[in-house]
Amino acid sequence: MITPSTRAVCVALVLGLAAIALPRPSRDSIPCPTCAGKGRVQETCHACEGTRRLRCPGCRPFSVDELLLLRDDYDEERLAELEGLRVTQDALANIFIGEWSAPTRPKVGHLLCPGLCYQGRLPVSDEKCRLCRGKGLLTCKACKKKGYRPCTECDRDGRATVACKTCLGAGNLPDPVDRADGSIDTCGWCGGGATSTCPDCGERARAERTCPVCLGKEVMACFRCRGLKRRPCSSCGGSGREVTLDKATSEPCKACRQKAILDCDRCGGKGQEPCLGCDGDGRHAFPCLICRGSRSVPCEGCAGGGYGYWDACVPYLERTGSPQEALRHSAVALARHERHYAGRLEAVGADEDLLLELRRERDRERKRLKLRHRALQRAVKAGGG
Repeated sequence: MITPSTRAVCVALVLGLAAIALPRPSRDSIPCPTCAGKGRVQETCHACEGTRRLRCPGCRPFSVDELLLLRDDYDEERLAELEGLRVTQDALANIFIGEWSAPTRPKVGHLLCPGLCYQGRLPVSDEKCRLCRGKGLLTCKACKKKGYRPCTECDRDGRATVACKTCLGAGNLPDPVDRADGSIDTCGWCGGGATSTCPDCGERARAERTCPVCLGKEVMACFRCRGLKRRPCSSCGGSGREVTLDKATSEPCKACRQKAILDCDRCGGKGQEPCLGCDGDGRHAFPCLICRGSRSVPCEGCAGGGYGYWDACVPYLERTGSPQEALRHSAVALARHERHYAGRLEAVGADEDLLLELRRERDRERKRLKLRHRALQRAVKAGGG
């Protein structure tokens, strides 16, 4: 039979072993105040910017220029292929034959007919387009005419979990007590450089994420036929007859034998091809969304003349019984507060709404810092410091 005293000893032993197993910050570090020692925080999704939506790759496909902006690591063979596709893209976006001029952007949830027609009519022959059956626009089946797809990076809530920018994902920061003497004016989080290594990509400038071109599906609609599996004959333009510009002669098209519409030669009539954004992998190491490929982010403690480091140190120094050091850090935070907001107000310019909002924020922060500073002064005075 287990006695109460034996049970208490066992419980104490288990709790002690568990406490030993838990990760602890070293003696020269403190838990990060931003992420509470977790190393990760929730913030607005950088992929959809909090909208919870991404552009539909079906009716708003990426252009060649956008693909080149999305990736900078294409090999020479792929670059040559993309330059060849630019001709097809320009032909689909802008048709200038006589008085014909196609719109460059269709309405939401629809895509332009890849048959080189204008409002469902073929140029020169003025016949009804057989590819879109005279409609000119095609309904997007991928998004069901919505024009967008749910974001793949934030689970449709507009927020994503990322590495903390303050502690760079470590969960702890240098102890201000160990560096208080002689270095109080220097930010202890970045060493005074005002920038920190990007917590998401390190120094790689790239981070793997779901491909925005195919949304992780590994395939995309054929760049040439836009998923229709067919294309108009390049010789007759989809009319089945070769017509001169002045319509003086008209003969049966020998290239397509009057079929007018042929299977797409790019996708082999499948309507899909391996994604050009991720090479058919669904994910790729794209330029980092956090640092935009710069490998560094502004320091959360001092960038732009900020005072976040000194402000965060004050409560910790109070808890550790260092009211004098807390008062010194509070004084630095107050001084930097004025310079920080002066610079921000100057950068805003003449936007009255932003100026008013920023002045209110400045006044709230000033009041908070001053009240705390006075309380610290009283505490130090009462303690005989």
